[in-house]
Amino acid sequence: MSGLVLKSNNIRTSDFTRSDLKKCRFTSANLDQSIFAGCDLNGSEFSRCTVNGCDFSGANLTGVYSKWGNFKKVILNGAVLNRTKFELSQITETDFTGELTECSFENCDFARAVFDGAVLRDCFFKNAKLRRARFINCKTDRLTYAFMKSCNADLSDVTIIEE
Repeated sequence: MSGLVLKSNNIRTSDFTRSDLKKCRFTSANLDQSIFAGCDLNGSEFSRCTVNGCDFSGANLTGVYSKWGNFKKVILNGAVLNRTKFELSQITETDFTGELTECSFENCDFARAVFDGAVLRDCFFKNAKLRRARFINCKTDRLTYAFMKSCNADLSDVTIIEE
């Protein structure tokens, strides 16, 4: 299904486990209670999408770009977040674990999102609302720490890693 274009679709309770969804385009789509576990979404784009209760465990989200998205209760256990970019997005009740490398969160609002044991390297937060996000036992490099601090994140449980 690589390169698939889905526009204005309602995708509910669907199972895409381990599917090749590289360079797919999701535009104005509603993804609800669907499984994308182990999928390869490398280079895919989500524009004006609502993603609710979907499972992306173990998915490859390298180079994924999302703009004007709404992500609620998304499961990301073991997902690869590398050069993943979120812009103008609402991220609610979503847990980030594992490693986030060269990710960008620009003008995003985090509501009850949790970074639990996450390692953030070279991540960019610009005008992000991190006040309602929780960081539990996280590690980050100095530059990412500075970006998070400028966005009013509570960094009391974040450790700076020396590279």
